[in-house]
Amino acid sequence: MTLGDALVYADKLGVDYIVDVATLTGSVIVGLGNEYAGLFTPHDEIASLLAKAASDTGESLWRMPFVRAYRKLLDSSIADVK
Repeated sequence: MTLGDALVYADKLGVDYIVDVATLTGSVIVGLGNEYAGLFTPHDEIASLLAKAASDTGESLWRMPFVRAYRKLLDSSIADVK
């Protein structure tokens, strides 16, 4: 319920972006270790904004490949991925 409330509130505020920070499997830790967070986005502008925000706050991001060829791997009969 809390996430749903936060999304509705963000929509009412008219925010430009909503960033989901999660580790569903923890597998990104295998590739990047504990010091970097994996960044997945096909949008260069958003990636640049997040990289700057991370740098400004002392966090470390590593942009992971998110290419059109991988999109079909996200298809799910359960999840609504848009």
